Amino acid sequence: MISLERANLFPKTKPVAKVFVATVKADVSSEAVKLAKQLRDRNIPTQIDLKERSLSKQLEYVNASGIPYMIVLGRRELESRVVKIKKMLTREEIEIGLEEVCSRIESLE
Repeated sequence: MISLERANLFPKTKPVAKVFVATVKADVSSEAVKLAKQLRDRNIPTQIDLKERSLSKQLEYVNASGIPYMIVLGRRELESRVVKIKKMLTREEIEIGLEEVCSRIESLE
């Protein structure tokens, strides 16, 4: 198995989720769960952080998992009702109203 791995002969697997909802602080985790449910209700595979990791650790996880999009949710985003969708491959960020997140994620490839 090690030889196969070194020769890069294992098939590439697709990430399980299309989007990861990251939380800045644990106090917004209930809102992250609500957003994840809305996304899942629209058949968008979504993960959230259940381990209360720091934002940087969540970012590391998303990169390692190959999840293509990340939404960062914090107190400021909830108050302004505006979030950023981060395209992990290009690091491009799209600012969008919280109510439009599901439809925007659906349109992204």
